[in-house]
Amino acid sequence: MQSQSLQCQRQRGDPRRIGAGTLCLLLAAFGFSFKSILIKLLYARGIEHDTILIMRFSMSAPLFALALLFREGPRAFRMRLSEFAAISAISIIGILGSTYLSLYAIQRMQASIATVLIFTYPIITILILAFWKRRLPLRMFGISLLALTGLALTLRADAMSLMRDPGALAAAIGAAICFGFYNAAGERFFSGFSPLRLSAFSIMIPTLVLMAGLGWKQYPNDGAAWTLGALLAILSGFLPFYLFMIGLRIVGAGPGTITNSLGPVFNSLWAFLLLGEGKSPWQLLGIGLVLLAVISVRSWPAQRWLRLQRIRARRRSLQGARSGALVTQPQ
Repeated sequence: MQSQSLQCQRQRGDPRRIGAGTLCLLLAAFGFSFKSILIKLLYARGIEHDTILIMRFSMSAPLFALALLFREGPRAFRMRLSEFAAISAISIIGILGSTYLSLYAIQRMQASIATVLIFTYPIITILILAFWKRRLPLRMFGISLLALTGLALTLRADAMSLMRDPGALAAAIGAAICFGFYNAAGERFFSGFSPLRLSAFSIMIPTLVLMAGLGWKQYPNDGAAWTLGALLAILSGFLPFYLFMIGLRIVGAGPGTITNSLGPVFNSLWAFLLLGEGKSPWQLLGIGLVLLAVISVRSWPAQRWLRLQRIRARRRSLQGARSGALVTQPQ
């Protein structure tokens, strides 16, 4: 048993293994960053909002189902009726709701600005969990203030356009709230589910709802539009998530989620190169503050977990020292 634990520790500390995990996380952030860009390009080809929604879900759902079958087997598809009802509720509100609102926001405002607004969901997740626990740590006040300052600077240059279309701003914030609710509910009520199992059902169930309600819509005959839709579902949907899970398992939750925070940075670069979206110095400062707040929230649980592990290790060493002292005492 001791040799197995030592071997496990060596594997976790292997530089090659850590490098491979970090590469997976960087590729995941790279893929996620194309989401709003691909949506903008689909809108430019005249594809409707609902059609983009169906294309994204219907092409990614089979991949999630196959991945779940391959990784966890047929038993992963079995669950109680109460669990299915609960997953249906949080997936329709959290995943379908956030995707619908994010598509609306991306259509009516700059792709990079919408991404920064939506990316505030980790802060909202912590706030929702704190509300459920009736306890808000003091540190969250500082992080929230930092994020609000960053958002104010980010939206400063687009204040007039947002005043003319406040629905876009409301949709971006609404998407962050919906996805924050999904993450908080998943952590609180589905801790026994693997991330892949929860995510697979959270994609498959809204897909069935969409196909039942909007499956009659006429789909585009444009091959380029289907190519963009496939890239949106695979390159910026299924593959980044799968790589993110692999990297998270190797590197750990703290460094993994922080690395994923590079998504909006990549997105701002693609928006500048592909869509011609420029940024003022104040907006760049605001994006940096928002990213700093998100990284602070994402690294916080990992820091608490590390502190808890150190406390447990210290207690075990003290207990071992006491038991050793008792054994060596003369009878």
